Amino acid sequence: GRPALRENLPHSLVHRSLSLRRRFLPPHLQQRPLLNSLLQERLCRQLAATLRPSAYSIGSYNKVFACEWLNNDTVLLATKCNNLLRLNLLNSAVTRVPLLGMPGRSPGLPNLPVVINDGGLHALETNGPATFLATGALADGDLGVYELPDLRPYALLHGAHADWVFDAAWLDAATLVSVARDSSMAIWSLPEANFSTGVDPDGFAVTSPRYVRKVRDFQDQSARLRSVDIGKCGNLAVLSLNSFLQFYSIERLDTPVATIHLGSSESSFAKETVCVRASPEPHCFYSCCVDHVTLYDSRTGLASDSIESKDRLSGVRSLACNGPVVSYGTGIGNVYFYDVRSHRHLTRHLGLCKAALPGDQQQQARQHQLFRDHNYLHGSQPEYAIYSHKYDADCARIFTAGGPLATTHWGNVAVLHS
Repeated sequence: GRPALRENLPHSLVHRSLSLRRRFLPPHLQQRPLLNSLLQERLCRQLAATLRPSAYSIGSYNKVFACEWLNNDTVLLATKCNNLLRLNLLNSAVTRVPLLGMPGRSPGLPNLPVVINDGGLHALETNGPATFLATGALADGDLGVYELPDLRPYALLHGAHADWVFDAAWLDAATLVSVARDSSMAIWSLPEANFSTGVDPDGFAVTSPRYVRKVRDFQDQSARLRSVDIGKCGNLAVLSLNSFLQFYSIERLDTPVATIHLGSSESSFAKETVCVRASPEPHCFYSCCVDHVTLYDSRTGLASDSIESKDRLSGVRSLACNGPVVSYGTGIGNVYFYDVRSHRHLTRHLGLCKAALPGDQQQQARQHQLFRDHNYLHGSQPEYAIYSHKYDADCARIFTAGGPLATTHWGNVAVLHS
């Protein structure tokens, strides 16, 4: 019989193409697992050609640093102006989600200073079973955990970081790792539902880290940790703005398995190292810089592939993997797709986000989204960056989000490609 397929146009078109060829395959190659594998790989390579953009106006919020699918009809957005937003894709409604904070001190927790977050929300991650969501909080070094699907406040993670939390990754359904600009890496275990570690008056738990490590670079200086991800084999990759990449075993976090110096300060490989993401291949991770995406093996610390960005020197700002295709968002609003097996870029890419708006709607949206941009009002044309792009659960749609690249510009962009 035919393999079970999701009811959407990309899957249907690719399945029809493969089914016509199936009759010519030898009998031992006509099995369902092989057909499903071929279907998935073909879909990954042809997805970009089937997508069409739909732009959303989300109001006067500044720069969407991260996005995450909540369900098929809702996307969560984390902004530089320290707001967590829920965007309904059906009616374009935007709702603010209150951030978690701790106005006083809870007994038994570290007495770190509570500094109101002025760096924005950079981390936005859902765990594997889709039961919890982790993001930033009101204070710079805290994280808030919400219970899904209703986004009920569950726990405030406090006591590990004294500066901006740049990224987080789930090690399992209830264990989280986070990294921050103050060079600290922390492991957190979510409390049980009875909140035995102390409860805030608002009804969520306040818990301290299980493990904290200060990471140092090659010159024994504090490392500004920028990104973290967990690999398919349980290994951990940590990327710093100091241009080095470290790999850890979850069982032993005190010493890295391998450390890679990405280059000297003059090398482009050492500039704007802002994102690391696990590859579908075991033990492998993608790391980005200003003009390249590089695949590293965590066991050897060696690079096995290097992808030159089509938008050179604009910076690679986001990464995502879908089967044999890795996609990267750039500082001038493009998302490119690269086939790692054929070692080539795919023909189609997702273009500049503001092009999704036709005619006078485009001009109106640009004026609205850059409402506080003094330079734009005087004729300057700011570049938009794709700070985050995420596939949906079916890997049939992509949501891209970002904003002006320059820190002095204010604005946002949010586009669904379906």
